[in-house]
Amino acid sequence: MSHTFVIAEIGSCHENGLKNAHLLIDAAREAGADAAKAQFWSSSKALAQRRNVMLAEPVYARFKLPVGWLDILADHCRRVGLEFMCTTYLIKDIPIVAPYVSRFKISAYESKWGDFINAHYEYRREIIVSTNPGNVVCYGDVYRRQGAPSIKRLHCISHYPTKLDDLGLSRIRESGLDGFSDHSANVIAGAQAVAYGATIVEAHIKLDHTLETNPDFQHSLAPDDFYSYVKHIRDAERMQ
Repeated sequence: MSHTFVIAEIGSCHENGLKNAHLLIDAAREAGADAAKAQFWSSSKALAQRRNVMLAEPVYARFKLPVGWLDILADHCRRVGLEFMCTTYLIKDIPIVAPYVSRFKISAYESKWGDFINAHYEYRREIIVSTNPGNVVCYGDVYRRQGAPSIKRLHCISHYPTKLDDLGLSRIRESGLDGFSDHSANVIAGAQAVAYGATIVEAHIKLDHTLETNPDFQHSLAPDDFYSYVKHIRDAERMQ
């Protein structure tokens, strides 16, 4: 029986509280996830400029994960038996995060930024990259032919939350993708992705007391729902 690598995305649901971040990791572990993933950027202004959304700078600033948390969260993941992962968005932040992760995760927004992807290669670690339907052939495929590290591609729809009619999970099989980055907050979407061949599934997790104003609230699963999400995935594995 195959085992799907399940990533619990913490995103902004820590709400600048280290205790919340610990609780999210614990909830991911209780649900049966394989990894908990944070997001890190050193400069909210630089991220807003890079994405050309300066109006988002206050939001980025509000949910910016302190650099001192990286070691703390990585250690907490090790103690509970999860892999710690962390997405970065700026080239200068890759060496900051690299000491704490065994593989890299690149978001769909950065999946065609060739210099950014290339900057990961010197670490010789697996790269997981989200790809939107119009961006399935990312720069990473070109560099892979030049002896780059293994690249795993995830089907991703960058709508938050994603409507079920827009998920298009059949693209996983049709495009030969490795997995699914889920923003639907639907408890069976991950299992359905597995049925289409996904071996990696990423979904957002939140706490029961996460604020509804949180930018990740609508597309994240509360602990009980995340538990069901992972259980459905494990059931789908058994049915293959």
